[in-house]
Amino acid sequence: MICALADVKAYMQVTDDGDDALITTLIEAAEGYLADAGIHPGEPVDARYALAVSALTLHWYDNRQAVDTNLTDLPLGLRQVINQLKAKGVIGEVCEIGRPN
Repeated sequence: MICALADVKAYMQVTDDGDDALITTLIEAAEGYLADAGIHPGEPVDARYALAVSALTLHWYDNRQAVDTNLTDLPLGLRQVINQLKAKGVIGEVCEIGRPN
C-alpha cells in the first residue's frame, strides 16, 4: 500500500478503528484502479496521487451500500486530478479516464 491508512482516514474524517480493514481494502482498490489507468505515484509520491486515492476511497466507502446508483461517476474534480496525473509524464499515456488509450 502506497498511501498510509492514517492519512487517508484523516482525509475521510474517520477517527475510529472499526473499519480499518475495509478502508485498507478500499485504498488498495483505489491504487489498483489508478495503476490500471496507467497512473503511478511517482517518486516522491505526488500529492495529487494521494488526493486521488483518498477521494476514491472516500467515494467507495460512502457508497458501499448503494445498489441503484451509477457509481462509475467520479466525485467532482477527481477526473481532472487523474487526467493531470496522466499528463504529468511519469505515468503512462495521456488519455481521458473512461476512454480507451
